[in-house]
This record gives sequence, C-alpha cells and structure tokens, in this order.
Amino acid sequence: MQSRSEILDEAKRIVTRDRNNTYGEPAALFAAISLAWDALDMARGDRAHDGRDVALKFAVFKAVRASAAPDHMDSWIDGCGYFACGGEIEAATLRVVSAP
Repeated sequence: MQSRSEILDEAKRIVTRDRNNTYGEPAALFAAISLAWDALDMARGDRAHDGRDVALKFAVFKAVRASAAPDHMDSWIDGCGYFACGGEIEAATLRVVSAP
C-alpha cells in the first residue's frame, strides 16, 4: 500500500516530467481546453449541464491533448471512450423519453 507521501511523489513526477514532456506546459494546454469548452457551452445554450456534457468535455479535453501529442494513443482511445459513454447516456435518455 502506498503512503500519501509516495502518492504525492508519484503525482509530482508525472505532472512535472511525463505529462509535461508529452503535452507541453499546462497553462497553454489548459487555455486551449478552456476555449474548446467555451465553444461547447455556447452550443449548449442555457440548458443545464448533464452527463452528456461531461462526456463531451472529457472527449474534447482528450482531443486537445491529441492535437498537442498526436503520437500519444492514450488520448485517441480515451476520447473514443468518452464519446461512447456520452452516446450511451443519450441512448438511455431517449429510451426513457420515448417509453409509454
């Protein structure tokens, strides 16, 4: 079992080396993600956020990461997974709405 200290050490290693080397400086990547999320919010309009929106935002997060590091397959795979989750949520919503 890892201690809190070991977990924090691992997190520090990942965010200051691995992720930074793969995606670049967090500030630039986060700025790009925020612009993409703003576009989603504009398209959504006044509708309250729901699970579909979370799936879309996570997928777009992965799309921006894929743009920064197209050779990092994890972003492509995770993005597909988030779209699949959002589609499943939408399909379940449609079944509930169309049920007699």
